[in-house]
Amino acid sequence: RTAFTNYRQGRFYDHVGWSETVQVQPNPWPHRFTLNSDVHVFLIDDRRQVLLLNRRDTDSGDRSFSVVAGHVQADEEITDAALRRVKEELGIGILHRDLSVAGVMYRRSGDGRVSFFLAASTRTGNMASQPDPCQDISWHSLDELPKNTIPYVRRALSNDQNGTFYEALGWEALP
Repeated sequence: RTAFTNYRQGRFYDHVGWSETVQVQPNPWPHRFTLNSDVHVFLIDDRRQVLLLNRRDTDSGDRSFSVVAGHVQADEEITDAALRRVKEELGIGILHRDLSVAGVMYRRSGDGRVSFFLAASTRTGNMASQPDPCQDISWHSLDELPKNTIPYVRRALSNDQNGTFYEALGWEALP
């Protein structure tokens, strides 16, 4: 019922039923496929520039540009994961009410991945000048992203700009 109401009211994400008092249980069916999830945060200013981090020493996408991102922990709600990653990577704070879900991408990768993309409208505090795990942080025009922007992040930013909320990426050529 809640999902139907949310859909009719144009809400695409809700954390109804999420409670810190509920313990996350181990998977009772370890032979079944499980999805890994991650969260990405778009910090976009009023000049249509996005904050990008040039990654290093991450085992994935080194020397490429991305937005703040990271894995969602088993006992963590999506928006809480986004707030944690922003604090860890940039040293700034964002309030729950200033986050909105910008999109979802089901990516065909080595482990199967659902990526949640959130946008933040405001932030507090001073950004770290060179946060780990980054070589540098800088603002870039959404119309002229660096060539070495991680491809799925580039696609998610484009989806956000053109109103595409969901995409299945990499599933076109199934074996």
